[in-house]
Amino acid sequence: MLTLLAVALFSLFSANAAPQEWPPEAKAYLNALPKKKLTLDLVVGQAVSQADIFLAHKSEAMRAESVEMQVLAAEDFRTSADYKYFDLKTDPINPRFQTIRTTGWQTSVGVQQYFSSGTEISVLGTHGPQKLLYATNPTVDVEQTAVSITLRQSLLSDFFGTAYRSLRRSATGNRKAIEDGMMNLIELSAMDVITQYYQTWLKQQVSKNLLEGKDRKDKLVRILQGQARRRILETADLLQVESLTLSTEADYLNTRQDLQNTWEQLVTILKLPPSLLAVDASDIPLDLDSPEEKSMQLCRDLKFSDLEKNSHAIKQSIESVAAAGEQVKAMESKLRPDLTFDANYTANGVDSSANETFKNVRNRDFPAVTAGVSLSFPLQNRAQKSLYLAAKANYDQLRYRKQVLVTQLEASWGVLCKTLAQKRMSRDKYQQVNQKNKTRVGLENKRFQMGRLRPLEWTQAEEAEAADYLKYQMSEVEVRQVAWEIQRQSGALGDYLKPYL
Repeated sequence: MLTLLAVALFSLFSANAAPQEWPPEAKAYLNALPKKKLTLDLVVGQAVSQADIFLAHKSEAMRAESVEMQVLAAEDFRTSADYKYFDLKTDPINPRFQTIRTTGWQTSVGVQQYFSSGTEISVLGTHGPQKLLYATNPTVDVEQTAVSITLRQSLLSDFFGTAYRSLRRSATGNRKAIEDGMMNLIELSAMDVITQYYQTWLKQQVSKNLLEGKDRKDKLVRILQGQARRRILETADLLQVESLTLSTEADYLNTRQDLQNTWEQLVTILKLPPSLLAVDASDIPLDLDSPEEKSMQLCRDLKFSDLEKNSHAIKQSIESVAAAGEQVKAMESKLRPDLTFDANYTANGVDSSANETFKNVRNRDFPAVTAGVSLSFPLQNRAQKSLYLAAKANYDQLRYRKQVLVTQLEASWGVLCKTLAQKRMSRDKYQQVNQKNKTRVGLENKRFQMGRLRPLEWTQAEEAEAADYLKYQMSEVEVRQVAWEIQRQSGALGDYLKPYL
């Protein structure tokens, strides 16, 4: 029964393993690639430019600009214009000399500007015809022109712009923090893509290794079946080797399907040509990069103070704390009473001739001046106190979180560098083990052919070689993953990604 099952599985196995013809579009895509292979550079570049998660991250740049604009809008140069009709009726004390009704049209044009010194200046010009109606006198048609200049200066809550300038620095800091946070998210997503690429390569190697192991065991099974028929081999030995063969076949089928699923996810996420979905993932040529030398150099050259300057995660935290501190200063200043100085100068002109009114204004024949101070101070001031407390709580939380982040990075940086050195050493050891195992299996094959080695012992030697070779392949991936994590924390990954943004 086991023999029949093995033959059936082998037929299925062989059919699945047969290379499939690539779709023409997939072939054309592969032939257009450098070296006709998929590389990590190509996959990361495609992800950053096309994958939805990276497009979502990059949209943070607009939010960063919006945060700063929201505060800087106070300094926008504003203009206004209107044209209106008016009809004013009054009950005069002396109808002989005072109007009982005034009608007319008025055009006005104004400009307004706020300065970072806390000073606001506005200019308003008006002109229009009017009809002056009296109870006893005839109606008089006149033109009226006026130019008014108003100045307002905060003296306490925004003392000569101190609160506003703090808000402006806070907005600039928040913009930088959001931009650094965006880069941090892009780096983390890039690490996910890098990991998925390496896992695809590793599953390819595992699948290939299992296929080779199955082929060797299958040849052995056929030899042993002949020996069993000639009664020179015990049935128990044959059954044990057949069960190992079936186990290898099952592992291969599972690994091959897992590889195909991972590959299809990669194609979909990166928006690669859909024709690549029909390609057997085992046939995809993948190239491994070599980031470890650069990472080792970073470990040798960089101090922790350099990481604070380069790491986007830490820069985001530092900028957030500084921005929150400026927000606290602004809210603290706003707790003071609102004392403002206001001054207004108006040049008027009223005459039957419009030109005469313009002349009156230009010569300042009939000026009007007002000046004074105004005080506004809510006794409990709970609204402003709540804003201050919220800003202070946010500042304290960000400050403590920044310290936690810095401490974690300081602790992990040295460990990462040591881990990379250790992983490289282990990788080299596994490579030596793999070379020795290959030599050993070759010798065991000769011993088996000479009848000096039992089938089970030969199989165990093959299994040991396959297991150690898998460790070697896994170590290749681990070295690269640690190397890229070092580059992420040092800011080098961000520099690597910038050309793709």
